[in-house]
Amino acid sequence: MNNNRRLAIAVFLLVGGGMLIGLQMERGRHRAEVAELRASTAEDQRLAAGAAMQRLQEAQARGDQLTLQVAERERQITTLTKEKRDALRQATSGRACLGTAALRVLDGAAGLRVADMPEAASSAVAADARIATDSDIGGWALDAGAQYESCRERLDALIQWHLKPQGARQE
Repeated sequence: MNNNRRLAIAVFLLVGGGMLIGLQMERGRHRAEVAELRASTAEDQRLAAGAAMQRLQEAQARGDQLTLQVAERERQITTLTKEKRDALRQATSGRACLGTAALRVLDGAAGLRVADMPEAASSAVAADARIATDSDIGGWALDAGAQYESCRERLDALIQWHLKPQGARQE
């Protein structure tokens, strides 16, 4: 019985040892898979960060280019408005154009504020009546046009910035 017992112990040790070796091998395989997954994830994250950085740089470059275009257009608008204001001084006489009632109607209309127009300098104006001269209306129109054009340019630049540039890939 002693031999049988020794044989059983030997078989048990062999089977148990084989199982331990198998478990160790399986554990090693799982560790290798985890390491491979971590490396793959790190590479994916690195590539995603690089792509995001490139998109950011492209967006900044587009924004810089559009900002320069808007600034140039603003300069052109300012120059043109000054030229037109100078020409308007020659073309207007300061005669009464709109009276108090007309100015009240216009004031507060969509996009209009005429309450802050300067007082007319014309001597033909009654002391208690508010009027707008042809010079006032012309200057006001030039300012409104310049403001509109400036706003349009800025909005166009914002729209262009948000649009995909030519040849950009869809994500």
